[in-house]
Amino acid sequence: MISMNTRPLLLFIFLLSVLYLKTDSNADVFKYKDDKGVWHFTDTPAENNQHMEKMASSGDSVPSGSDLSIILNSKLKPKNDIEKATIATVLVKSPMGTGSGFFISSKGFIITNRHVLYGDEKMIESMKKKYEHGEAILEEYKTRLEQDKNNIESARNELEDYRQKIEKISDHERRAAKMEKYNSELVKIESYEREYNLRKDEYERVKNEMTSGQSQLSSSSTLSGLAKSFEITLADGSQTSAELIDVSKNHDLALLKISGIKNAPALIAGSPMSLPQSAKVYAIGNPINLHNSVADGIISGFEGEFVKTSAKIYPGNSGGPLVDESGKVIGINTMKLITHKFEGLGFAIKIDIALNEFSSYINN
Repeated sequence: MISMNTRPLLLFIFLLSVLYLKTDSNADVFKYKDDKGVWHFTDTPAENNQHMEKMASSGDSVPSGSDLSIILNSKLKPKNDIEKATIATVLVKSPMGTGSGFFISSKGFIITNRHVLYGDEKMIESMKKKYEHGEAILEEYKTRLEQDKNNIESARNELEDYRQKIEKISDHERRAAKMEKYNSELVKIESYEREYNLRKDEYERVKNEMTSGQSQLSSSSTLSGLAKSFEITLADGSQTSAELIDVSKNHDLALLKISGIKNAPALIAGSPMSLPQSAKVYAIGNPINLHNSVADGIISGFEGEFVKTSAKIYPGNSGGPLVDESGKVIGINTMKLITHKFEGLGFAIKIDIALNEFSSYINN
């Protein structure tokens, strides 16, 4: 009596996968050292771990005129050259999300990736295309829902006509048999209605979430394009802001500066090409907003402007330093080529490229 398309809602899983989501950067973060002496980072404190330490909470501002090198070194007490390098690493927050950067000058200059500030253009374009595809799917699904609604209404009208005809049957047994069929069809229609309402509610929910995601992506893209100042979180969790100084047209690089401070804990530039393959290196950054995170690896080789490394460069590490065993910076971590043709390899832009790009600012 009624036929409905009950296609599963797997399309909504796809639609939800393209929503633009951000993580909470204000949660408490803990670090602890395991039995092998390796530091781990988590937002959930381990029970009965005597080595567990709560890291500095964000929100404390940096006083004007601060000597950052003295403040950060006295607070964090680095034990080796790699820990000293983490003190020079910062978390950079922009309208598009968060990434990393590092002091390259005691005057407060910070090097980071361009895409940390403005987002990955290819990623943004890909997101927009996914939303467009999602809109087309939703429109198709809306049409199907409207057809199902019409089918249910038509079936109810037919069933009501059938019931009225039954009432005119004088034979008790014949009327009872017809009513049994009527009740059976009524149960089916009510079942279809419940299913329809569930699918309609899911459609409305995903439509609202996708509309919100589109709006957030558009707003974030617009704001990032206009932004000239960015929030900076230092290694101790204190916060300040940095002014945009320059953005490279040819490389995934940008230069920021924190004004009103003195003696920032700047990294010393190393020479990446002087290091052999298999040389030990460390990628420093803020994956999922965890400060002072270090991943070790080796130099796998060189390709154009990049140092290839086995050190894991996760989202949030972008813009942070790749340093050698003495803590000298040899590259700027970037996610641009990861997981495409070179699975398992991280890439860092050679430090000399950044120094040449911004020499007129840094050297003055």
